[in-house]
Amino acid sequence: MPTSAKLVAALIMAITGFLTADAVRAHLPEAMPAKQLAIWSVVIPLICGWRVTGRVIRRGGYVHAINQGYYILAVSIFFTIFAFSAADMIKRSTRKLYDGPTDAIVSMFGIAIEMGRLLIFPGPLMTLLVGGLLCGLISKWADRKWG
Repeated sequence: MPTSAKLVAALIMAITGFLTADAVRAHLPEAMPAKQLAIWSVVIPLICGWRVTGRVIRRGGYVHAINQGYYILAVSIFFTIFAFSAADMIKRSTRKLYDGPTDAIVSMFGIAIEMGRLLIFPGPLMTLLVGGLLCGLISKWADRKWG
């Protein structure tokens, strides 16, 4: 069921994803393509913001809402990194860089760790922290005002 909290959380997470992708782009190694970075960094958090926010935002006060904002952020980061590492693994496997499927799956975890390290730089990290905070607070406010 569409709610104002879901809509606000989805939009804020999409904006956070876009700003984070823009901040990460400066730190990407040359071997890593940045073609689809902005698109998937917006779409996946948009879906996570919509699907994860629900009745949970109605429970508790603003502290609980901040916790939910960071939870939505963590889910978005997990699925975004998983999608990028899976896509990179498939691209590498079509070039026959792996001996078998087990090597490809193990390599996917290494790729995910590499991509996770890109989020530790100050620009992307602050963007994520502020985005998670705003997601929780503003979606709670929207739920109280229009919910």
